[in-house]
Amino acid sequence: MLMDDLLECIFNDVKNTSAQMLREFQRAMNDLQSSQTLLFRKELPEYLSNFEFGTKFVHENFAQINVFLHKMNVEHWRQEPTYSIWSFFCDIGATMSLFLGASMLTIIEVLYFVLSSSRIYKTIEVWRQQKFTGNNEQIKKTKMINKKLLSKNPEENV
Repeated sequence: MLMDDLLECIFNDVKNTSAQMLREFQRAMNDLQSSQTLLFRKELPEYLSNFEFGTKFVHENFAQINVFLHKMNVEHWRQEPTYSIWSFFCDIGATMSLFLGASMLTIIEVLYFVLSSSRIYKTIEVWRQQKFTGNNEQIKKTKMINKKLLSKNPEENV
């Protein structure tokens, strides 16, 4: 119902009104152009025939001015861009690297958090502790062997 009324308004009423306004505008423009043509063809020559453009007319209607310039200065203005295309590209690159660096840091932090809370990290941590504990036992055994050797031959140690 609403769409039918809307379409009828657009395609009938608005279309007819705009077409009528266009015809009136074109008629007014034709009248304006024809009146200007008539003015320059008929009226202007009659108006100009009343004037004589001789020396008397020039003396009565024109003025002469003498301008004296103390110093004749010529200034040349040159406008240069203060922000070149290379500066623009550098700024864009720096901004992009800042955002990419921040996003890479964020990704690494998220991965670290996921790994630290997962079973894989715990398994790796247990393996590291076993490896570290094994190294401590080897160091302790080496120290004990060195002590035994030093205690058996005190004369050779000096």
